[in-house]
Amino acid sequence: MSFLTVFINKSNFCIGIYSSGLNDSSSDDEDEKLTSSQIEYKIALEERKFLVANRKLQAIRLVDYLFEKVKLAESLKVNRNMIRS
Repeated sequence: MSFLTVFINKSNFCIGIYSSGLNDSSSDDEDEKLTSSQIEYKIALEERKFLVANRKLQAIRLVDYLFEKVKLAESLKVNRNMIRS
């Protein structure tokens, strides 16, 4: 019987995977469990990739929003100066 343990830190990042147990190649159940553990590992990696990509996208959107605010503030400042002149 083999066990798969996935360690996830507070930020939902997979920080380690530990697989232990006896590997009996004659058992079909073990081959299926090994396959399912490989699938679980791949799912954990894909979830981490998704989280990283999502955070990058949020950062890009935030920077875009902030630049739009700065552009708006600058245009208002220019308009005020034109009205005063």
